Amino acid sequence: MKRDLSWMGVLTTVILLASATDANGDPDSTSAVASAEAAGEDAQVPAIGPTWLVLAVGYDSASIWDGVTWTSHSIPRDAWSESGVVYTQVAWSGSLLVAMGATGGPPVTSTSRDGVTWEYRGPIWMGESLTGLTWAGTSFVAVGSFDGYNAISFTSVDATSPWTGPVIVYEASYFDGPAWNGSTLVASGGKGCMSPPFDCQGILGTSTDLLHWTVVPVPQPFTSMEVMPNGTSFMAVGTDSTSRCVFGTSPDGQNWSAAPLPFAKACFAAASDGSQFVVIGTSSSDARSAFVSQDGVAWMGPFALPPGADYRAITWNGSRYVAVGSSASGDAMSATSPDGETWIGPVSVGLRYAQTRGGLISFVAPPRIDRVSPDAAPPNGKGSVLIRGNYFQTGATVTFGEARSTRVRVTSAATITVTPPANDPGPVDVTVVNPDGQTATLPGAFVYRAPRR
Repeated sequence: MKRDLSWMGVLTTVILLASATDANGDPDSTSAVASAEAAGEDAQVPAIGPTWLVLAVGYDSASIWDGVTWTSHSIPRDAWSESGVVYTQVAWSGSLLVAMGATGGPPVTSTSRDGVTWEYRGPIWMGESLTGLTWAGTSFVAVGSFDGYNAISFTSVDATSPWTGPVIVYEASYFDGPAWNGSTLVASGGKGCMSPPFDCQGILGTSTDLLHWTVVPVPQPFTSMEVMPNGTSFMAVGTDSTSRCVFGTSPDGQNWSAAPLPFAKACFAAASDGSQFVVIGTSSSDARSAFVSQDGVAWMGPFALPPGADYRAITWNGSRYVAVGSSASGDAMSATSPDGETWIGPVSVGLRYAQTRGGLISFVAPPRIDRVSPDAAPPNGKGSVLIRGNYFQTGATVTFGEARSTRVRVTSAATITVTPPANDPGPVDVTVVNPDGQTATLPGAFVYRAPRR
């Protein structure tokens, strides 16, 4: 029997990289590069795809889960937020994270490229509360209420320049939880909430241009609902006229299929891995629980969530469902599950007051460059260089200053072997661009040195 030994080339490359170390014990020296090349340019390296991380926001901070541990990072504040900011919403454009929260005054935002380093951006406007945030293809959209009587929305392409708005929607009292499916923006909400007879009725607002809204009653059997994106479609949880939990799906935000979810007393949020839906809420006995369905009609459960937290948010990170809620003391806790049925937790998230559905998302980690070794070459660009960092993807490009390398091998998520292109003498930045467009730059990381005369 003939055996396939192609995997040995990969193993050899890994072993050589791991055994070649510099004086500091780091596997990113010239010897490591030479060892990688000795393994063969044509060695079969498995395709390296994106790494999904989970981000939760809370009081003055954000926390990232890498699949193993949570790491908390502070978000700076200024005079507008002397008492701190409770961030309740976060959205991701594909390259930029925006967190939105309240200070006891106007709603404010902060931005980050990686969820680690944040920059405070200040108030969106000086009016009433904004309670929902999403990315809608070309702009971030924030929604809420003006004085409780009219719904409003704002847009910004990057959350760094002034927000455009408000767009006032007189047919609704408020909007919440906007969701985007690639062509339509949908926001749930209510109307008549602040006017006699104070009979707040559930509504849906839809928009295709982010400026003009169409408002209709929520579809039956919903009386109130919260909408979430599901790829190119939508899903929603809510209640009917008897306060039963209802789950629904829609391809376009206008035509819905919905029905009560058996065994559930309340529903808070939903997530999908593309093959099934998982809803978190409470069972008929008020126990924090999860419910699972492959079609949104026939449900299994309840499956017990770990005690110790009021789970209100859930996301899928590519391999695990992650649910987050607050403990009785206000500390954020998480639970994880591969299938929505068996859960592990609770684990501390490292935040305070992370308990809203819109305050938890999954996002693709941008590349990160830690070191470039060797860090110099002659202007003709000969030789090999090892770039060490994290979250590199197959197909990444590398530039030295303005010159792009034509020989790039992503050997792992943490290493790239590259031949530097010819360049003028002097220091240059090294930039890695992943296929999804996210970038990392290490300023002045490489020097082209002219030969001595």
